[in-house]
Amino acid sequence: MPSFEVNGLLPTKTPNGLEKALEANTYVWCHPLSELRPNLWRFEEFVRDNAWKWVGCESQSNKDYAEVDKRRAMQGIIVR
Repeated sequence: MPSFEVNGLLPTKTPNGLEKALEANTYVWCHPLSELRPNLWRFEEFVRDNAWKWVGCESQSNKDYAEVDKRRAMQGIIVR
């Protein structure tokens, strides 16, 4: 894997000179940090090793999708 400089990941332009903002989706990790692997990965590795969990017929049994659908149906109302 090629090495990189952290400074290369930071914007070099002032806020007035940045490109137009883009809408993006992300998630927040809420499990212990010990469950994260600290290594970088390539997109090709993700597709080969993990994409099946989120794409295609195998994703239909992903329990996380059912949870997301359930939460969306709740429209922000949390019941304990």
